[in-house]
Amino acid sequence: MKKITLLVCFVLCSMIAVFAQDTEKVTGRHGGEFIGNDNRMKFEFVSKGSDLMFYPVAGDGSMLKTVPTNADISVTQQLISETETYSNVEYQNGCFAIHRTSEVAAYIIAIKSTYLGKDFYVKYKVPGVLGK
Repeated sequence: MKKITLLVCFVLCSMIAVFAQDTEKVTGRHGGEFIGNDNRMKFEFVSKGSDLMFYPVAGDGSMLKTVPTNADISVTQQLISETETYSNVEYQNGCFAIHRTSEVAAYIIAIKSTYLGKDFYVKYKVPGVLGK
């Protein structure tokens, strides 16, 4: 009976450890979340109030040796169908940054850029925001 109880406790503790690891988010150097699924380039997404920043990083999260020079960014707002579009956002201070004028929460963010002759398109649904 003791062996069975210990075995059950061991299995339950193992399951808790596995579930705890699955819910962990990997954050980047700027405290943001990595978005995109390409092996060569992703973006570290950082949101600070009305400011949205996209740091281009290598597929493993490290810094890129060469970076894209501009990007097109669109932001679809929560519960409405309006989309803000920012064209030719220039790479400055290590990222593509936009300052939103709308107070409505961003629901879906899309960023398009060209890196080493290849177009990159990342679409990201902001977690915890209700969409239409």
